[in-house]
Amino acid sequence: MLDGVDMNDAIDNLIAYQPSPDAVEQVSVETNNYSPELGNVAGAIVNMVIKSGTNNVHGNRFYYWRHNELAATPWATNRAGGRKSDFNRKIFGGTVGGPIMKNRVFYFADYQGGRQESPPADSFTTVIPDAWRNGDLSSLLAASTPIVIFDPRTGQPFPNNQIPVSRFSQFARNLLANETLYPRANVTRALSDFRNNYLGQSASREKTNQFDIKVDWNASNSDKLYVRYSKQTHESRTEQTAMPLLYGSFSENPFWSVGANWNRIIGTGIVNDLLVGYNDNSFNNEPLDLRDLGPLNNQLGIGGSQPIDGLTEVRMGNNVSNIGTTGGASNTNNGLFQINERLTWVKGRHTMKFGGSWNYYLMDRYYAGNNGILGYIAYGGSYTRAPNASTGGAAFADFLIDQVSGKGRGSLSDPWTHLQSRTAIYAADDLKATDNLTLNLGLRWGYTSPLVEKD
Repeated sequence: MLDGVDMNDAIDNLIAYQPSPDAVEQVSVETNNYSPELGNVAGAIVNMVIKSGTNNVHGNRFYYWRHNELAATPWATNRAGGRKSDFNRKIFGGTVGGPIMKNRVFYFADYQGGRQESPPADSFTTVIPDAWRNGDLSSLLAASTPIVIFDPRTGQPFPNNQIPVSRFSQFARNLLANETLYPRANVTRALSDFRNNYLGQSASREKTNQFDIKVDWNASNSDKLYVRYSKQTHESRTEQTAMPLLYGSFSENPFWSVGANWNRIIGTGIVNDLLVGYNDNSFNNEPLDLRDLGPLNNQLGIGGSQPIDGLTEVRMGNNVSNIGTTGGASNTNNGLFQINERLTWVKGRHTMKFGGSWNYYLMDRYYAGNNGILGYIAYGGSYTRAPNASTGGAAFADFLIDQVSGKGRGSLSDPWTHLQSRTAIYAADDLKATDNLTLNLGLRWGYTSPLVEKD
């Protein structure tokens, strides 16, 4: 929570917003048997409080920088013979707070920006070795555990593990004939371990801007009010991939929130707190056709329609990198309106609290599913193993002759919108039974309504 306002995404159980550390006045973590004025979750409550302004102007600035000039080459990149990326990350911002009207009205504001750039840098992937492109899988016979490729039509081994080109599927032929889309290996590797045999370049970038504004008002000797507004934009995108049939993605996380609190002293022993808040957060993801290749399924020999540009993900196995993309996509918008009421009454040895809360969730969601909009086609080796054998065969051999072990495609349904209320009331008494014994007594009743589909 931020200033008591819920900061969670209720659909995917994510944290919608994290304020700049320099803007935080206080962090409290309460677990397990906490006071009944808190609730909604059973595990733990983390509440952050944004700073307030004072009669004097205070502020700070900060700049954080990380660059790979100061870092070692990653082990895997070094082993494959590549160079480290020109990674560059900057986080910067500042805070300022002071009076608008001395002793009465105060302001506090903060900003934090983030920029992360990974310019084009060496990136290894694994493509089909030249011998295999011609159907020559004889290298599998020389493996420590030899693999014999059987013809599923005849039940007999292909001579010397050679699959005739005439048996290749239309998709395999079209793919292997187009070296612009699917290049040959450009790094020499032994056929016994040809991983990372293609060297290309990949790049990405990330950008974040966020700020908070808080105004406190001492309206009278008995009344204090504050209003806080927070906003964030966050984008992350792939800029380049090692080869054309490796696709990128774009994600964004826009967020805004407002919270207001009114604290009123009633007499000498009663204080009332009213909190109203709203936050709106989104988590959106979509695939990127970085090279504008367009719809490739039919062009390369995969039948059926495709709803977006790209190529259905093809999983060829045998350490060959997957090509294409499932087209994973989601669009999530979570809105939350919140009211908290608390009355504190101090009387003798009793500190009593009475109140309640109401959270109203409006959850808008589209999710293509784990299989994505374009889906996948997988090959597992079960068709080219010996008849009645439980092991053997080669996934890539199944690919060449198009013997599919699994396939799937996700949803194209319209977004759905779920509505839900979470209501609670409570009563508590911190009773100082003796000078050295205090009893924390309380009861909270909470109700989480069933989810209702808006449409």
